[in-house]
Amino acid sequence: MMTLKSTRVILVPTDFSRASAQAATAAAELAELLGASVELLHVSAPVPAIESPPGGLLPTEGSPVLLAEHADSGELNAVAERLRQRGIKCSTARTMGKTHVEIVAHARKIAAGLIVMGSHEHSGIAATLLGHVYEKVVRHAPCPVLVVPLQTSEAASIPEDDDPLGLSFMSPLVGT
Repeated sequence: MMTLKSTRVILVPTDFSRASAQAATAAAELAELLGASVELLHVSAPVPAIESPPGGLLPTEGSPVLLAEHADSGELNAVAERLRQRGIKCSTARTMGKTHVEIVAHARKIAAGLIVMGSHEHSGIAATLLGHVYEKVVRHAPCPVLVVPLQTSEAASIPEDDDPLGLSFMSPLVGT
């Protein structure tokens, strides 16, 4: 049976948002405590090929898609370097596809003992329609998943009791 103490690889999916940065920080702290390495994973959405005259396919070298992928690689390497400066062994990976499917597949591929990911603050109808990537990962992951909430300076809020889907306005936990 796998235990958290036996975790050797922590997978950190990133989209370079504040939520992902906070998850990477939490993963770094856990890696230091457990003596584990961290693998950063960036999943890009697939871009459909577009036929361009005279029959060539986009994206081509120098296209905005390839330039964005190159920029993403730079950001991924920058996050990895910050972890390495803390003395944490860190590797990076990139893939393309449905985010939650690719995260779960990559966790299996590298035998991750833990996935640490940030949660974005979607609520109400947006959360209902879009779903949360972390919820899908939790349901299918081969290992424990730690979801790090986005820390903001605003007061925390929860849906009203009579609104289980969170469709109404949010109310603060504590009055100000």
